[in-house]
Amino acid sequence: MNKKSSPREFQPEKTSSRESQPAVTTELIDHSTQSWGDIKGEILELEDECFGGQAFPESKLESIFNNPESIIVLLKREGKIIGFSSALPDRDVEGAVYIYTTEIHPDEQGKGLVTSIVSLLENEARKRGYKFLTRNAAIGNGYAGKIQKNYEGRILETYENDSEYGPQRYFKIAL
Repeated sequence: MNKKSSPREFQPEKTSSRESQPAVTTELIDHSTQSWGDIKGEILELEDECFGGQAFPESKLESIFNNPESIIVLLKREGKIIGFSSALPDRDVEGAVYIYTTEIHPDEQGKGLVTSIVSLLENEARKRGYKFLTRNAAIGNGYAGKIQKNYEGRILETYENDSEYGPQRYFKIAL
């Protein structure tokens, strides 16, 4: 898969319902104590819920999750994975980490949870010495526009590209 032209990004839709639910937690995967097998079922289920026919194949997810260079943040509610984000070193941009996907279960969308996932991912990237964050975001669902707004002032480069998932906007963002 050509990462510059094919990644998908999932954007939660805003809802007016703010039900009282148990708190969410974010957790950085520790490759020395957690394995793909520990979370495989929940991740594959979440991937299917979020993307259905456009879901990454299990082998792609497994390679990302098993890569010791990856940064993976899990979002949990009551111990169940309800979202995650994954990133790997960007081999095309020196000093950058590339976010492959950010997903939140459809029932959990619209609650501002993307920020908590990406904040932890960014903090870990800085600890590892990265200077930049790169990613693609879908234009059609408004995600690219939200990234543009949320990262205003930190965006160093942007361009649009077509992919099998529809029009995308690439971002290079200062950490």
